Amino acid sequence: MRKSNLVLKIIILAVFTLNITSLTKAQWIKPTLAAGLITTNIIGNNLNSVPFFLQDTNSKYPGGNFAGTQPGIGFLFSTGVDELNEYRITIGADLYFFDGRIRGPGMIGIIDSSETYYTPAMSSAKHTLLVLTPTLGINYYFYTLKKWAWIYGGVQIRPSFIFNDNTKESFVPIYDSLKAIYPGVQRDFGGKENAFRLGFSFKLGVEGNIYDRWQINTSISLGTMNIIGQDDSRGELLTPNTAEDLMKENLLWQTYFTLMVQYKL
Repeated sequence: MRKSNLVLKIIILAVFTLNITSLTKAQWIKPTLAAGLITTNIIGNNLNSVPFFLQDTNSKYPGGNFAGTQPGIGFLFSTGVDELNEYRITIGADLYFFDGRIRGPGMIGIIDSSETYYTPAMSSAKHTLLVLTPTLGINYYFYTLKKWAWIYGGVQIRPSFIFNDNTKESFVPIYDSLKAIYPGVQRDFGGKENAFRLGFSFKLGVEGNIYDRWQINTSISLGTMNIIGQDDSRGELLTPNTAEDLMKENLLWQTYFTLMVQYKL
């Protein structure tokens, strides 16, 4: 599995290199460069987004705790491929900062005179990782709004590098009288090994002129992070650990939102 993943990485990087080289050699048509804020949300019912501390007592599997919006930053270069500028090639990079946190009541064991007793505590967990995603796509501009804004649709290839998986868990006694003699306990977990996956997305966006060469480029997308490269031995892709009796990696569907400032080169 690791050898096949290595071969897949080499192929993807080679394809990106060839495309960038061909673009630098060709004559660019109305090129643009954009940068801005991006977000992603996990959709569907899967362990990647459920809380790290599960509220459902019938399940024993810790989730990725990535419910809600995960922020990031993005960069995008585009150039036309026809004189009408209806089709444009895009090359970019997205960096997402996945950060899942949760707090709730719990219990902590305190040893006193070789005896252990339990007291109420406030428990918290933090699960973080980074996802770096180079992108290669093509957009089709199908509608013009009074010559100052354009609506487009597109598709992207999205190889993703998932790394720096880390989980921290802490328990602090609720009662002030105990905090003075027992401040609490914190545990760090290394998490899973780094991973590489290949995904895709479909995009719908709008570009609009602001002033002179400056534009706004905003879009929404629907896609999956791991259509190629799934590894059931790791369990779900973004969970902090692997349950021995749940060795399955399902498709991870996401929505994406971008809001970028764009400059006509």
